[in-house]
Amino acid sequence: MPLSKAVKLAKPARIVLLGAPGAGKTTQCARIQDSFLNVSSLSLKHIFRTEIARGLPFSSSVKKLMETGSLIPDDVTMCLVQNFLYEHNWFNTASNWVMHGLPRTKAQAVALDRILDGNKAGVTMAIELNVDQKLILDRVEKRWVHPPSGKVYNLEYDPPEVPYKDDATGEPLIKREDDEAVLLQLRLDQYNKEIEEIRSYYQRRGVWHEVGGKSSDIIFPQIKELLVKKFGQA
Repeated sequence: MPLSKAVKLAKPARIVLLGAPGAGKTTQCARIQDSFLNVSSLSLKHIFRTEIARGLPFSSSVKKLMETGSLIPDDVTMCLVQNFLYEHNWFNTASNWVMHGLPRTKAQAVALDRILDGNKAGVTMAIELNVDQKLILDRVEKRWVHPPSGKVYNLEYDPPEVPYKDDATGEPLIKREDDEAVLLQLRLDQYNKEIEEIRSYYQRRGVWHEVGGKSSDIIFPQIKELLVKKFGQA
């Protein structure tokens, strides 16, 4: 269903989108960008991939950590984030953006605020996506991807026209390694271990909000209402 005309917000919206792996953060970021004018979007994975593409000695260290599934140390992560934000002019009082994949720990939340507040571009809203994790596991187990385009299919509610083939190219779909149930459960366990402290941190700062539901179509209207109510329309 086509979205309504994009809205221009009256006040700067700098949003951290929180949620378990598979909760739909990427989808919600895209819908925010479609529905609101002049809002940039950024994920931590994109920052890491950008660094790896530079091909520098430091970049190869980041690549090795990602390939082995190891956590990238907070100091390295936050250094890359700060450099990326400087390079892309996110440090200004009028900036509008939505970020996901960061913070993953309270320490990262504190470090991110230190960087942003020091540049007068602090987080103005943290939104947590509350999605049943049993539903996430079921959804992700049925998810297949077309790597060249990034298009995602779900075998139950959004299947390809030809099983396991991309609709546009006919090329084979793949099952991403991190979509396997055992690995996803490990990621969910790690998220559950960290999220309470992150949630409490943003609650104390007075910027935390929660939305929930079984699908993007249920969740996004809640997000849109939050943004219009908080930041107004220009």
